[in-house]
Amino acid sequence: MNQRSALLIAAALTAFLIVLIGGLASRLSTSASGGTTATTVAPPAAVPQPATEITLDPAVEAVIKDREAAYQQALVEANNRLNDANGQIAQANSQISTLEQSRQQIADIFNQSQVVMAAPVEVAPAAAPAAEAAPAPEAAASVAPADDVPAGW
Repeated sequence: MNQRSALLIAAALTAFLIVLIGGLASRLSTSASGGTTATTVAPPAAVPQPATEITLDPAVEAVIKDREAAYQQALVEANNRLNDANGQIAQANSQISTLEQSRQQIADIFNQSQVVMAAPVEVAPAAAPAAEAAPAPEAAASVAPADDVPAGW
C-alpha cells in the first residue's frame, strides 16, 4: 500500500469519527438539558370531520353503476370462457391419457411378439413309419410315365 492511499484512508476515517462524535455530543446535550418532555401534536385543521357525508351527483352515480354493471358482466363472461377452456383442456388430457395407454398396450404386444419371434424353434425329426419302408415292385410298374401328364400340371 503506498503512502497516498494510506493517507486517503486515514482522512476518511478521521472525517467519519469527527461526524460521529459531533452527532453523539449534539444528541447528549439536547437530551441532558431538556430532560424528558412530552410533546403533543395537534391535528391539522384541514382534515374533514367524519360526520359530514359527501353526496354525488345522480348522473355521476348512474355512470358509476353502469360501469360497475359492465365490469361485472365482463367478469362473468371471462370466467365462463376460462371454465370452457379448462373443460377443453381436461378433455384433451383424458384423450392423451387414453392414447398413451393404447400406445403402451401396442408396445407391450409388439415386445411380446418380438420375444416369441426371437425364441429358437426346435423341430423334432419326424420318425419314419415302419410300415412304409419301401414300395412293392408291382406298385412301381403301375405308375404312369411322366409323358402322359398334361403340360399345365
